[in-house]
Amino acid sequence: MLGPVNHVLEPDDTFTQQETQFGDFRLLSTPSNTPGSSSFLYRSPLGRTYLFVGNTLTRDHHRWITVLVSESNLHELQQSLEFYRKRRPDVVLLSTTSGHLS
Repeated sequence: MLGPVNHVLEPDDTFTQQETQFGDFRLLSTPSNTPGSSSFLYRSPLGRTYLFVGNTLTRDHHRWITVLVSESNLHELQQSLEFYRKRRPDVVLLSTTSGHLS
């Protein structure tokens, strides 16, 4: 279990492009349920494409959902979801909770 946060730092750098290439990884600006969200797209040497979406998407009883919070921008979220669709990944990896949202 993690302890309390006792120090917060501002980022050293930010990116403004929708896609930035880092070797086999692409950093994707995907504002969604929280401002400034990003995702990663990786194409493996075997040809499979992996999309790491963080907490933008999750599964709830075998269906895809997103969780909106007060800072959510619905228009940007819709754009990010369309951006995901166009990438057509083979595998989508989530970083969400377990239980009824898994």
